[in-house]
Amino acid sequence: MEISTAIVTNHKLLAEALEKQVPVIRKLVEKIVERVRSGGRIFCLMGTSGVPAAYSAPEGFFVPLDGEGCLDYFTAAWKQIYSLGGSEKDVVLAVEHSNAGPFLTGGVRDTRRKGLLTACICCGSSAAVASAAEIVVSMDIDPVEEKNQIVAERAKQMALDMILTMVMATFDASRRAAPARQQNGSDMFSRAVKAIMNEIPELDEAAAEKLLKRFGSVKKAIASYGRS
Repeated sequence: MEISTAIVTNHKLLAEALEKQVPVIRKLVEKIVERVRSGGRIFCLMGTSGVPAAYSAPEGFFVPLDGEGCLDYFTAAWKQIYSLGGSEKDVVLAVEHSNAGPFLTGGVRDTRRKGLLTACICCGSSAAVASAAEIVVSMDIDPVEEKNQIVAERAKQMALDMILTMVMATFDASRRAAPARQQNGSDMFSRAVKAIMNEIPELDEAAAEKLLKRFGSVKKAIASYGRS
């Protein structure tokens, strides 16, 4: 009985915390949609934990980044985004992670200075990254208390899932109405080609386009080069 009661209590806490943030999430989604419509991307900072495989938004639209293996952890996020052609059209969405403070905070700080839209998902407004972001989705769950740790992680995951689902749903509808958006001449496709050329300087534009078409994503194209 104690276990079942705890589960019900945790679900209520999670639902209430998310519900309170719905207005903020809607505002954030609107701003993300504006950026992506102009050719922007969503760079998601997740510390060294990576982004769960469940988030299957297409490459060039949603770009997960982490700080694993970076020598300069505090400036690593902006360096990665810059190397991928990051600009004022883009969005940086940081998901709080206890072991990734400098990567997240430094990334949000640097990219906001460059004019990118910055937002964070966290539990408790005391998170360092919250003070650096323009928009804060902060669930009222104390992650320090051991009994709340699992709930806090689940809340952040669900908030991210909500944001991506809402954004993708908007563009799914747009894609049905205007399929030409996915054609090669789109700004997003051109930026993906340039990102490949930045990472593989010996490729010309035609070769980079061919690689992107073959593998379907910037990351896969770069990783496969030399082994294809």
